[in-house]
Amino acid sequence: MTGSSSKVAHASSLQWQQLIEASKQNEHAMLDQPQGWWGQQAARLANQWLSTGLPTNRLEAWKYTSLVGLHAKSRTVELGPVDVKAPAGVFVFRLSQLANEKSVSDQDRATIQELLELRGEVFFENLTRSLVVDPLVVWVPSGFKDSAPIEIMWKGLPDGHWSLGVAAVLVGRKAEVSILETYGTGIDAQSISTFIDVGAEAVVQHLRIQNGDNRSDAGILIASTRSRVWQDARYEAAQVSFGSKLSREDLTVDLCAGGADAITDGVFIGRSGQVLDHHTNLDHHVGSTTSRQIYKGILADESRGIFNGRIAIRKNASGSNSSQLNKNLLLSKRVEIDTKPQLEIDNDDVKAAHGAAIGRLDGEHVFYLRSRGISMGQAVEMLARGFAYEAVHRLSSAALRNAGTAAIDRGLQGLSWEAL
Repeated sequence: MTGSSSKVAHASSLQWQQLIEASKQNEHAMLDQPQGWWGQQAARLANQWLSTGLPTNRLEAWKYTSLVGLHAKSRTVELGPVDVKAPAGVFVFRLSQLANEKSVSDQDRATIQELLELRGEVFFENLTRSLVVDPLVVWVPSGFKDSAPIEIMWKGLPDGHWSLGVAAVLVGRKAEVSILETYGTGIDAQSISTFIDVGAEAVVQHLRIQNGDNRSDAGILIASTRSRVWQDARYEAAQVSFGSKLSREDLTVDLCAGGADAITDGVFIGRSGQVLDHHTNLDHHVGSTTSRQIYKGILADESRGIFNGRIAIRKNASGSNSSQLNKNLLLSKRVEIDTKPQLEIDNDDVKAAHGAAIGRLDGEHVFYLRSRGISMGQAVEMLARGFAYEAVHRLSSAALRNAGTAAIDRGLQGLSWEAL
């Protein structure tokens, strides 16, 4: 990489020199792989983010979320450990091993490369791709069906480390698979990016659990998911987020062919001074596609939630149908919620609806439960549970639903409530 030092002089406080060195080392390592294109892309992407520095509050997409905490102390940037459990018939390997995977067709190899080269405007998606030497690849062959989920567990690193990860998941035609992705536990800082290709007539259920430590001084988590959904395929996604001092989740779903269907629900639970920022982008590129979304926020103490949900329906997307709803439950007078559902429609022959609601816990409901011998804490948790569970109940997989509700239960433990 050339010219990096002059480009980042304005950002010396962000430990850019260390990032520059990591980029240079990774670029050389990638170029030596059979997939040399990965190293070439890394150089291009690194030059992009080195020229701009980390996002600031001056950018609309980061208006409510400060990254000062990310560079408040020196960190070592390195590839984070990941454990994967997959049912028989699913192939799990690193990108550097792709050339040796004889069962992967040339067309699938090309799709994996295309998936990892997708262009987007998500800053940390590009940063992780420029710094991760050897991405994880999960290949689900056409026609594969199994109720047991693929488990991808991104592990944390000790204090002083900023761990990174990239995964590409290719799901073949008419395959049916569920994915349980967990991250955020025991971290100082973590950035992961997941790319998913849902083949024609395939069904993918995807539960992501950002499972922090529920401490106000816990780590910083920045994650992104980008999924492509093809002809008559269905992508069911649910997100459960809690526990990190600062978390940012970016979800992009591209509905690329007729009959593509997406459900993208989620819930975030904040306490103390935590900040939870969720941005979703559902893009209907063609007609006869559908998307449905329910996102819920539960905020206590002095926490802050941000939801920015964008639905785009392109000019050629006649017959598309999309709905979006953001509902927020405030358990304190000191919390803050910034919600921005938005529609961008370039076609009159569509159905689209969106909305947002903000409310507080009903004191009469709490009193009723207390009168039945239930403690205050248990009453608050029970009512919040009834509000939150909807975010995972549209997943078809019982295993994922159970994992999602268990995660919500953990996130709600000990949540406080301030009566008006």
